[in-house]
Amino acid sequence: MIKNCKQCGKEYTIKPYRKNTSFFCSNKCYGKSIIGKPSWNKGLPKEKQPGYGKHRKIKDTSKMGKADRNGEKNPNYGKRGKETSNYKGGKYKSKTGYVFILLPESHLAKKDGYVAEHRLVAEQCLGRLLSKIEIVHHINGIKDDNRPENLYLFKNNGEHISFHNHPYIIKSNI
Repeated sequence: MIKNCKQCGKEYTIKPYRKNTSFFCSNKCYGKSIIGKPSWNKGLPKEKQPGYGKHRKIKDTSKMGKADRNGEKNPNYGKRGKETSNYKGGKYKSKTGYVFILLPESHLAKKDGYVAEHRLVAEQCLGRLLSKIEIVHHINGIKDDNRPENLYLFKNNGEHISFHNHPYIIKSNI
């Protein structure tokens, strides 16, 4: 079916089922046709306009960084590490449940300078450095319980996976 564009007048083809819904040859022509026309909510009373009233979202200023609240700057702005008020001694618990300690000089450190505490404890107890392929396993399954008697060292991830597939009773080897 052939129709004429309401904006530019050009002929364009459409499928028959779109004869009552298609008025423009392209999105560009549609965009030109709505320039200068009022938005859908103009003319509505304030109570009925979106974002008005009790349901309106209020900006949470407690998490603002650079932005000021009532002319005051955030006291932590531009500060890092120990200088900030929410510094917790260089230790945090990840979303996965492991405890990480800030030790940027360690060979175990990630890019952000934090080291998994269970790997650090295992190294200290064994008196040697761990290789990257060695896996430290928590015997009781509690990832923040880093006591030496709760840790077991697997030579590689294959042994660790095979243990989880066919569990057997293990005692700490650290």
